[in-house]
Amino acid sequence: GLLVGSVLLPVDPLRLVRKGTGPVIDGLAAALDRIAKAVEERDEAEADRAVEAVGRLRPEHDELEDSIAAAADAARLSLGRREALVELGKLSELARHLRLGIADARSLARGVGRAIATEDSTPPEVRTAIVELADATRALKRVLEDGDARPAREAAVRAAGYANGVLEETGNMSALHIVGQVPLIAV
Repeated sequence: GLLVGSVLLPVDPLRLVRKGTGPVIDGLAAALDRIAKAVEERDEAEADRAVEAVGRLRPEHDELEDSIAAAADAARLSLGRREALVELGKLSELARHLRLGIADARSLARGVGRAIATEDSTPPEVRTAIVELADATRALKRVLEDGDARPAREAAVRAAGYANGVLEETGNMSALHIVGQVPLIAV
């Protein structure tokens, strides 16, 4: 049945995967925005909401990984779609990085909540670094659209730069934990 379906009704495997990638990217960027807001407003409840928002991304990401597997199967079975396997490999790598980014964003949100709860100070550059991470995440959609990774890379480098500046500025353990997560997500 799968073989007949792939011949009679071929599915564009790349379209399936790109459709599933957008909501994960949007959700991660929104969660990072929420984390930045929690830092700026010193709002522990907002940090908790960010932890929950990141947690809700896991099932969406699992669906994305399932769609990549299904798309790869469809591409292998359809003679006209086999060239998509190379692009699907790149999208699979992006999905792997998104999975890591989701886990690191959850840790970041928890660290922000802990810093607020313990009344540890966070330099303003912490918020700026997180905003740059959100921008880098949003720029991943451009990579999907036209393959241009430059804007995402530039925003990620700026985020890491702000984080490194905070490392030089403070010995506060909460701030160090928070900025330690920034380069992990930026990668």
